Amino acid sequence: MKKVFFLIALINLLFFTSAWSQQATLDIRMDSKLQKIIDFKKKVNQNAFTSGQFTIQLFYGNIHKANKVVSKFNASFPNQRAELFFETPNYKVRVGKYTSRLEATKNLQVIKRKFPAAFLLIP
Repeated sequence: MKKVFFLIALINLLFFTSAWSQQATLDIRMDSKLQKIIDFKKKVNQNAFTSGQFTIQLFYGNIHKANKVVSKFNASFPNQRAELFFETPNYKVRVGKYTSRLEATKNLQVIKRKFPAAFLLIP
């Protein structure tokens, strides 16, 4: 008898608990200025590295070392420009927008003499 009573009490407890459970909704409100900034960031990222272009990455890490790598590269290779990018949580130093893999690989071999950690980013 106790088992039946306990079973009925347990079923009632489960039923009423689920019947009175809370329902939640999430309403996110964003300022229109923030949306404009997000759209601008997307546009800048698309212009920076479009698909189909090879690039060489020299470094990723903290800002101080990244700035040193940019300065060293720009001094060593005055015909090319290293660019600094931020992708959370690291800064990345990249060079070139090559349309052919052959050209990118040739430049990578030259750059690796001074920057052995450099590697080719393939689109």
